[in-house]
Amino acid sequence: MLEIIKFNTGGVVNWYDHFVAADIELISAYIEQSEISTSFAIKEFHSLKKVEFE
Repeated sequence: MLEIIKFNTGGVVNWYDHFVAADIELISAYIEQSEISTSFAIKEFHSLKKVEFE
């Protein structure tokens, strides 16, 4: 006799997905903040790099 087994691998009932989603949100926020800080540092570097002589 063939027995069919169904696995639930996602959705709101899977507790693991909630932890992974929270981790992904934290990583996303960290990457976004790093991009903002890096772009600000590059702009600051370019503004300080220009030296004017009189």
